[in-house]
Amino acid sequence: MSSSDPHQTAPRYIEDDTIDLGELLRGLIAQWPLIVGITVLGAVIGVAVALLLPKQYRVEAIINQPSRGAVQPLLAQQIAPLTLDELSERFLLNIRSLSLIEQAYSQADLGGDQDLDSLSDEEAFSQIQNVADALSVGPVRYEFYQLGADEKTPLNSLSVNLLSSEPRRAKAFIDELLVLAEERTLREAISNINATKAIRIESAQSQYDQLLAGAEASLARERRRVQQALSIANSLGLEEPTSWEALVLGDGQVQMINQLANDELFLNGSRFLTAQLESLSADGAAELFLEGVEETMFDLNGNQMVITTTPSQLQGEIRALSNQTFALSDVTLLDEDAAARIPSNAEKPNRPLIAIAATVLAGFAALFIALIRMAIRSRKED
Repeated sequence: MSSSDPHQTAPRYIEDDTIDLGELLRGLIAQWPLIVGITVLGAVIGVAVALLLPKQYRVEAIINQPSRGAVQPLLAQQIAPLTLDELSERFLLNIRSLSLIEQAYSQADLGGDQDLDSLSDEEAFSQIQNVADALSVGPVRYEFYQLGADEKTPLNSLSVNLLSSEPRRAKAFIDELLVLAEERTLREAISNINATKAIRIESAQSQYDQLLAGAEASLARERRRVQQALSIANSLGLEEPTSWEALVLGDGQVQMINQLANDELFLNGSRFLTAQLESLSADGAAELFLEGVEETMFDLNGNQMVITTTPSQLQGEIRALSNQTFALSDVTLLDEDAAARIPSNAEKPNRPLIAIAATVLAGFAALFIALIRMAIRSRKED
């Protein structure tokens, strides 16, 4: 006969959370058809996607910095001093120009059936912006290791490349873009030089015109002086040159002559004065009275200097500037090797990697689904 103790506690049942690996493996093995099927399906899908993705090639053009001989006319001129680095920088900026990218896009038919004319302004701008973002432009560094030296000798070049599924059109696009960028760079440089040249010619011509205006005023004064002396010589009947001793017969006449003229030019006679007046009335006579322009300048030490610019120097500067002409055919930025090239192997897609990744992901997904099924079945059995 059992007696019950009211203070006696009831037995506790502890839930066992341990995982039986053997049972788990047996459950997974039991679902091998599901796991294998999902894995194979994922592998097939991965292979199909890898095969359907178009090949993309990295079309690239390597551009070396132009030699000084190729742009010597622009570097040698002193009208608007220009350096080789400035030309290269302008060229690099023009390669990234959206307007030039749009021209090259249209001329190379990079879009294929997607013509810019068939798109709205917003869509066309977005398309050009996408191409500009995909276009990679940057320096290329080749490193040559010297034996026994830790330093590297860099040789900088410019790489212009584009990843495209239409490599031939991408090549035509890059080639056209480089030509357009070269033309704009040289045209801008020559235009800047010509504008500076025009300003300097206009400034020199303005200075020369001012000197010529002053010379013409001096010529007019000289012409009036000769005309006055000729009038005096005619009134005295002096045809040939004479002197005061031969002319003066008394103090009264000397006083009269001094009242008529301020100098002795009339003593040259009317024949000489008439010839001189004709000479002063001829074309270009004002150039005889041209004088230089004096400018006050200070050197680096603060010393004052007076520089005189003569009319002949101004005319020489105008002729020298006018004779300097520059044409696009005189200079070049691109060498013969500056052309885009298509590689033999595509950069994208990496088909084996895509297939392997798809298979692995499908396998993990199959295991996850199998574990979920096992958990659901175990809960139903409990």
